[in-house]
Amino acid sequence: MDANGRVALGRYLAQLRCGAGIDQQELARRVGLKIEQIVLIEGGSLQPEFRTARDIARMSGANPDAINIFFGEPVPPLTTEQKKLLTCELPGGASLQRKA
Repeated sequence: MDANGRVALGRYLAQLRCGAGIDQQELARRVGLKIEQIVLIEGGSLQPEFRTARDIARMSGANPDAINIFFGEPVPPLTTEQKKLLTCELPGGASLQRKA
């Protein structure tokens, strides 16, 4: 993974963590890393192993398969439940299907 990929992955993982309301120290504890490693990963200076990146996503409440694209791994097809999450209910009972 090149520097741009590390930065993009780090930002994505930071967004997942923030969205889950977890601070870096708590995430480090959950995945068994030092807080300094989390800081470096989120800053794009350190590339985590594939398994570590998946663990970070999972501990942040996200689907760990979303990490696959950063490592050139195939992304599994969406489950029926995941497809349901892509449908937005609009006022008045209408719905909008988001593109997957």
